[in-house]
Amino acid sequence: MMRLKRVETTRWMSHSFALNTVLRAFDAIIETLQNIKDHAAGDSKATANGLLVYFLSEKFVLTALTYESIYKDVEPLSTSLQGVDMDLMAAVSHVDIVLKSLSSLRSDESFAELLRRKDEFTGASQFTFTALPPPTTTRSRRKRTLDGQRAANEPFVDLLRKFMVETNFTSLDSIINLISSRFDDRAQGLFKDLSLLTKRRIAEISSRQSELPQDAFSAFCSVYGKFVEAEDIRREILQFSKVYPSYEKAYSRLPEFLHGDDKSSELVVPDEEEHQYEEVWYGYDEDVEHQEDELAAEVRANRGQKLKKGEEMKNSGSLAYLFKLVHNTCLKTIFPSVYVALKIAVICRI
Repeated sequence: MMRLKRVETTRWMSHSFALNTVLRAFDAIIETLQNIKDHAAGDSKATANGLLVYFLSEKFVLTALTYESIYKDVEPLSTSLQGVDMDLMAAVSHVDIVLKSLSSLRSDESFAELLRRKDEFTGASQFTFTALPPPTTTRSRRKRTLDGQRAANEPFVDLLRKFMVETNFTSLDSIINLISSRFDDRAQGLFKDLSLLTKRRIAEISSRQSELPQDAFSAFCSVYGKFVEAEDIRREILQFSKVYPSYEKAYSRLPEFLHGDDKSSELVVPDEEEHQYEEVWYGYDEDVEHQEDELAAEVRANRGQKLKKGEEMKNSGSLAYLFKLVHNTCLKTIFPSVYVALKIAVICRI
């Protein structure tokens, strides 16, 4: 038995889960509402009747399928951005991919596909849906053209066209503008530059120093230029990448033996460091109702993942560790620009 998610009590991205539940169990929901309408009294009967009228309309189906298409692109991006060890450079690429995908939905061809999916959904249901009214043949009242207005002020006569422009396109424009404003060129530049301070990128720089981008940290310093210079960070990161591995080993506790070939002389990471991130969860911090439904299980798996025991963070999750290492050793005096950049990244919780 599937239970409906209470949309108003959860975060907005869980609306995708609620919407998918409604679409997958649509006929069962309608039967339940009809049963409430026939046997309940008072407010419950009126509410059930109102929901029946709304759910059994093509307008609802079109709206639901519109948001299903949006969530299909946006939800994986949201999950990725909430990862405890997010690859910052990959996140920027993911944002661009999602924006292009959403923009492609804003076309007559995509809307025609939406209409096809609507017909397929209503045809598969055992219930009859209220169709959108046909185009009106009566003359609509036109508003007076204002001084300086160039666009014709023509009212819609085709309700499908009206839905496409005022609901489908407007929803897409809203989410595209929201993502674009939060991940503008400056934010994307910061993500790219800060990715060079993670364990993974430092290892790449150490092995291929000639491949450090010539404009590395230019975006970072365009924002925080009064604290550090881009040229200084570029120079220091090349030097830091060479000595970092040895300092990381020295940062762990003393071995049992200092000399000889005994295996126990290998440096061991302290327990608190080794398991520092073992129980770190990412995703949503909310109570998800226990359901054995396949979709619910998949959602819990994606939103409740944690790092495996012994798994090392090498992307954004390593910034705090690197800052701690540099701060607690003499490296902050040797590489002051790298230290300042790491400190800013940690303070801003990148």
